[in-house]
Amino acid sequence: LLIAAAAAVVLAGAARARTAQPSSTVTIAASRTALRTWDGAIDRMLRDGDLDVRRFDDDMLVPGRTHQRLAQIHAGVPVLGGEIVRQIDGSGVAVSAFGTTFADIDVDATPALSADAAAAVIAAASGIEVGPDRAPTLVIAPLDDGYHLAYRASVFSGEGATEYLVDAHTGALLQAVDAAQRQSAIGLGTGVLGDTKKMS
Repeated sequence: LLIAAAAAVVLAGAARARTAQPSSTVTIAASRTALRTWDGAIDRMLRDGDLDVRRFDDDMLVPGRTHQRLAQIHAGVPVLGGEIVRQIDGSGVAVSAFGTTFADIDVDATPALSADAAAAVIAAASGIEVGPDRAPTLVIAPLDDGYHLAYRASVFSGEGATEYLVDAHTGALLQAVDAAQRQSAIGLGTGVLGDTKKMS
């Protein structure tokens, strides 16, 4: 089955005014024609600098196939949640593609705030200094009120980890979310090779 769950969530809206909540559209195609269309679109985004190849992973189930992992970027800045995975066979032909991209990004990618200043905002909010090995990095953040150029960093305490987003233009704290990875229910299941797998 060829599935091109293609470059999918299109956020339209108001990056300039940041007043309207972005709307999303999910597009899923399941034919060779659709796959060729999306394969061409991915290649165009690569040529235009809107996608960046992050890495290639070998397919663990089909020998000779690889997974090309692509990150969406805007003016050289990575877009949070923007990623496409394209599966390629041994002859270099795409056999599947899926992922999420964001459209109509219109935000100035030049920060008015330094990374050190963003770290100070995070330290003031969390009470924890941001270490040099976890210095804030620039991202394009698609939020409910539109797109923001933001600094992203996580801090850790005895209670867990929190990820912060700081507006790189205004210094406003945009978001603070629990960044800890936790497991709840754990069970057993059967994998594709008939072996037993832990499920959580």
